[in-house]
Amino acid sequence: MIGFKQTTAVALLAASFAVSNTAQAGLLYNIIDLGTLFGGPDSYGLDINASGQVSGQASNPSGVAHAFVTNQTGQMIDLGAQFGRNDSIGMSINASGQVVGFSPNSINAHAFFTNTGGQVIDLGTLGGSQSIGYGINDSGQATGWSSTSNGGYRAFVTGPGGQMIEMGTLGGANSFGYGINASGQVTGAAMTASGSLHAFVTNLSGQMIDLGTLPGGHDSLGWRVNVFGQVTGQASTATDSRHAFVTNPSGQLIDLGTLGGHDSVGSGINAYGQVVGYSDTKNGSREAFVTDNGTMVNLNTLLVSSATGWVLKEARGINDLGQITGYGMNNGLNHAYVLTPVTTVPVPEAIWLFSSAILGITGLSRRKIRK
Repeated sequence: MIGFKQTTAVALLAASFAVSNTAQAGLLYNIIDLGTLFGGPDSYGLDINASGQVSGQASNPSGVAHAFVTNQTGQMIDLGAQFGRNDSIGMSINASGQVVGFSPNSINAHAFFTNTGGQVIDLGTLGGSQSIGYGINDSGQATGWSSTSNGGYRAFVTGPGGQMIEMGTLGGANSFGYGINASGQVTGAAMTASGSLHAFVTNLSGQMIDLGTLPGGHDSLGWRVNVFGQVTGQASTATDSRHAFVTNPSGQLIDLGTLGGHDSVGSGINAYGQVVGYSDTKNGSREAFVTDNGTMVNLNTLLVSSATGWVLKEARGINDLGQITGYGMNNGLNHAYVLTPVTTVPVPEAIWLFSSAILGITGLSRRKIRK
């Protein structure tokens, strides 16, 4: 019998292929400057939800950096600093506008999330002194990592009451959670028995799957996972550079290359397999990218002609409408932005989704599973 998650996956597949049949080539984006908090100097967009709400961090005129979330009209709402600390960061946002992040200080940090009423809740730790919240899904489940009572670090996922549940590793000492999808699949990085740090994704039973590395590389980490279990992140190569990757239907890492420079990072992925991130360029600068038909394209080349004065430095999140957030230099200042496609979003990556969804349904049984 096909269960709810399987039925949902099949429905999403049908929708994705319907979209891909009408997709057009030729990405082009309008840009909105999200500004800053109370006239401060800079801001950084870190994630975007299905409605175009953004979470991130912005500084006020005194230079203190606070987590923010945008409301339905695009205005920044200050989430303040928490737990006696000066700063805070909003790392991820779900469809309901709930934000997960952390408040750091000079010694440690504490993870937080906002409930459906907008109140900031301390997620606590796994017995240690610090925790970091990185990802939240539409059910309000959060993931991240925390120090433990024995001095190690473990990925966590929150339970129904918001309590941290400690996750395992890939045979080594530590693990770190970074992204979580609607089905509760977590991606991140975990130590192996040999001491390497490998990207992982959990299957629908919560078991941790080693995604390995790029050919010749020694480590990897997963930043985000989409509804079909596709992961993007960063992995080392045989030449000791670090490249953005996306997983294929078999769960293997596909090297997305760079914009001509040494390193790149895949930091966001939507249901259609489009990846956003940032990369070194030939001239040594860091610039934002989006994938088009699996190929990395510099976002600065895709802005409408009226978008003058911008150099997009990082793209951090992308939703299923193709809207992107990140930050860029605008007239000499770092500002968060939202990009919105002005043409139909091309989604040729959707060809991967059928196999990806089947892998999610079967729990990625062909990959090596460890607790």
